[in-house]
Amino acid sequence: MRLAFRCHDPIVSLPRALDHIRRMGIDLNSVSACAGSRYSTVEIDLAERDASTCQILTDRIGQISGVHELSLVAGAPLCGQATMA
Repeated sequence: MRLAFRCHDPIVSLPRALDHIRRMGIDLNSVSACAGSRYSTVEIDLAERDASTCQILTDRIGQISGVHELSLVAGAPLCGQATMA
């Protein structure tokens, strides 16, 4: 599944998102981030999980200060530019 969001400061938002993912025991496949003029876009490719886990994850990530336009798509491939695995 692919988690994507926009944020003002990925140096603050990304570690917090990754911490939630780690604490929930979700396997991480890859991370991609792209800086823009006003916002940065972050995409995280995760192992598939059940619907309730996905809802909890989106609720938690959505509460991070500065996170906007959050989406979680099951089965979606990562489509970012710079990828770290």
